[in-house]
Amino acid sequence: MYDLLPHLRTSYEVRQAMDIGRAPTPDQSGDRDSKRTTCVNAAGEYNLSGREAAEIFDRQIDVIAESWRDVADEVGLTREQADSLFGTTVLPSYALT
Repeated sequence: MYDLLPHLRTSYEVRQAMDIGRAPTPDQSGDRDSKRTTCVNAAGEYNLSGREAAEIFDRQIDVIAESWRDVADEVGLTREQADSLFGTTVLPSYALT
């Protein structure tokens, strides 16, 4: 999930500004939870199967995890800053559910 405003969080739950899944009725909001199950459940809205959506999500997680140290170094984060962001703001455990 791409976060438009990355910052340290006070909660484990993260939501997007826009719906990820379709709203059940026009006067309701769709699912906005920033997590794997939301993306997989909404796959059909994006002409993907649940399996395809899960594979895309998992590949993105792998790339982020593998690249995080290099990116953090490139933007000048200290190790402490990078460590405090990883697992909270970057790849929070809630997003992986």
